[in-house]
Amino acid sequence: MNVYQKQLEWAKARGLFLDPRVERKCVDGVWGLFATDNIKAGSKLISYPESRTPKNLPDEFYTELVDLPVKNIHKAAIEFAKGEDSEYWGHFAAFESLEDLKSVSCFFYNEDEIQLLGSMSEFLATAILEANGLIRSRMEAVKALEPSLDPDLILQVCLNYSSRAWDDSGFLPVIDYANHSDRLGSLRQLRNGEYLIEAKYDYKAGDQIFISYARKDIYHHATLYNYFDPNGTHYIHFGTRFTQQASTAAGKEIVKNTAQRFNLKVVPNGDIWMYFCQDLHVCFLETGPSLKLIDYIRLNYLPTDAERKRKYCSDQSLAKRLIEVINAMLNANKIDSFKLSDIPEKFHRFYHLLVKEKKMLEANKNWIIDNFYL
Repeated sequence: MNVYQKQLEWAKARGLFLDPRVERKCVDGVWGLFATDNIKAGSKLISYPESRTPKNLPDEFYTELVDLPVKNIHKAAIEFAKGEDSEYWGHFAAFESLEDLKSVSCFFYNEDEIQLLGSMSEFLATAILEANGLIRSRMEAVKALEPSLDPDLILQVCLNYSSRAWDDSGFLPVIDYANHSDRLGSLRQLRNGEYLIEAKYDYKAGDQIFISYARKDIYHHATLYNYFDPNGTHYIHFGTRFTQQASTAAGKEIVKNTAQRFNLKVVPNGDIWMYFCQDLHVCFLETGPSLKLIDYIRLNYLPTDAERKRKYCSDQSLAKRLIEVINAMLNANKIDSFKLSDIPEKFHRFYHLLVKEKKMLEANKNWIIDNFYL
């Protein structure tokens, strides 16, 4: 709280607005922002001037291969190294220490621990390895840009970036104290030169103020944000789980046609195109597939000549493909072979994640069976 109060005053002096009916406190062991009085939907809760955020170095300093997250981390690391002497100190004041992160972050899991999680779900182990690989690549990129920086400091910034920053703006003071809820939380906006959070619903005194991290894959919370709320609303992204390939002229034509409607990442590998869907609305919802996922499969799965000719698949093919995808994920989920009491406490969030994932997949499978009369 001492850090929060100091950071709050620092940010207010630079244009932060925090509704006076919002306070930070701990309830049932969880810190968050709470309403002290009734707040109407649409009210501005928090805002911070875009002009006060750390500015990255000019584009000519970077090669075209350096993406925006690396630029944000690079600038943050330079300023974080200055401590309170940085004019942007308040953006980084709430960073988790490296010591604290070692107790919660997947980045520090050893081979045996990842193998244990892999025995619970190979999809989960792959997601953790990919998340760790992303952190390492960002560390290496920042180290190459700024060789004088301490590697541990770069790692601390990278891990905090994964759990509390926005890719478009980087770190924002105080706004990142609000916890996430897809259902109750408001998306952070940029309007009239300020980043802001507005009340999505009417709040009563004592209600927690939530923001939304946007539609993330269910694994994202546990692997990068270091927590999992089984009571939250979750999504299973098709593109996060499956990389597809096209090796024939017909297959590549399907990819081109699909790319007209959906955001695909295509990576040529010799004569084979490896690709995955980056559209976050192409997903399995809590009880059934999203309309975007149905549209994606209709365009992308064309097993017969007739379907390839008309460029969309039949209901029978659509249902078959959806069931195949769900079964692949269900077969990888081995959580029924484990008891929570047998798993080290540091992995409990993954147990709850996989229980929720299986529940969602079974609900989606039943929805497909019911709606396509299988």
